[in-house]
Amino acid sequence: MVGQKINVVLKILSRPRNRIILQHLQDVSVTSPQDLARHITENHPDSTAVDAEVIRIQHDHLPLLADHGLIAYDQDMGTVRDESGELTDHVLRSIDKLTVANSID
Repeated sequence: MVGQKINVVLKILSRPRNRIILQHLQDVSVTSPQDLARHITENHPDSTAVDAEVIRIQHDHLPLLADHGLIAYDQDMGTVRDESGELTDHVLRSIDKLTVANSID
């Protein structure tokens, strides 16, 4: 069961937008899809206009993350809350370390 959870988390975090969303939620705890879209446009080289990012994350990324219990997404209230837990936090920190190590080379 744990190995399966690790595989799911790794697959989800292989997508840069998912990493950006979860990292931002670790900093702010609760936010809106619009705020996440603005954050993505500032931090992802392939991002589009904020309005297009809102649509993209509302229809693709947020439902996926919510379905796997990594976030709580309340469409009616327009809120997104971090629920990723220790495993996701550990993987995100490891990815950050690898990114820093590769940028030094």
